[in-house]
Amino acid sequence: MAICIQRCGLAAFCGAVLFAVPAMAGTWTKVSVPAPAGKPANMTLLTDGRVLLSGLETSTTWDEWWTLTPDSTGSYENGSYASVGSSQYGRIFNPSYTLNTGQYMVCGGEYICPASNITCNGQSDEPDRSVCELFDPVSNSWTELPDMPAKVDDTPGIVLADGLVLNPGYDTGGAYTFSPVTGKWTSAASYNETDMDNEAGSALLPDGSVFMGNFAFGRYNSIANSWSEVKSTATIPGGTQYDEFLPTSEDEIGAFLLLYDGTLLVLGGNSKNGLYSYLTDSWALTDATPSSLNQGDAPGCVESDGRV
Repeated sequence: MAICIQRCGLAAFCGAVLFAVPAMAGTWTKVSVPAPAGKPANMTLLTDGRVLLSGLETSTTWDEWWTLTPDSTGSYENGSYASVGSSQYGRIFNPSYTLNTGQYMVCGGEYICPASNITCNGQSDEPDRSVCELFDPVSNSWTELPDMPAKVDDTPGIVLADGLVLNPGYDTGGAYTFSPVTGKWTSAASYNETDMDNEAGSALLPDGSVFMGNFAFGRYNSIANSWSEVKSTATIPGGTQYDEFLPTSEDEIGAFLLLYDGTLLVLGGNSKNGLYSYLTDSWALTDATPSSLNQGDAPGCVESDGRV
């Protein structure tokens, strides 16, 4: 597997589609040295500029981690890999967070195996789905954190404006916050399970609230510790609450991307896309993704020039 880097900015995956914004087209270039263990189960850009990536999913290396460091000119194409040890678990399809401290946190996972049974093919015991770990980019070391009080799986967690981590429980309506300062989990207000499940998405809005959901959508106010309903997508002309951004009998939605004008681009689990305004609590459909591509579970990012 070759990792691809877009010249106009770092991107973690190949085959992305640029959202229609007038701008010069970018180009993709393969890095000169493939990822050490093949397709990474997890991958993120650290605040020091390195790319952190794990080993091949559900393999003997998916608990092992490397960093890709750009060369002296800032090029990832000719960057170099270095081993940064192993975590206690191999996992994939899990929430992950870059904390305000620059540390990287992972929790749960739809598929997860302890290092002691790394070839369990992801079908580990249920308690393992609550396990969280922390990577320190200064010491290049992993530390196991307190378990979240509920199963995590691949629920849509997010870092709040105050630095706390918000994560919903997988099979209950309970939600929890984690403090990197105290290292403890605290119960948060329960969410509406009919609005979202473990395949939902999340985004931090400019007012500090969290937008979350897939079947329908809600917002979490961390100051008041409360959830509120978002206006239904049925308010879009010709739309209904459940058919706009999800294909029939599916719950995997696409990326939620905050644009520079403060609106939120919701990429559907089908090819439909919507713009949500947090100021007016209103929706508008925008251009569909070309070629009717299914965007469910697909990554996305906003580049420095505003393109997606």
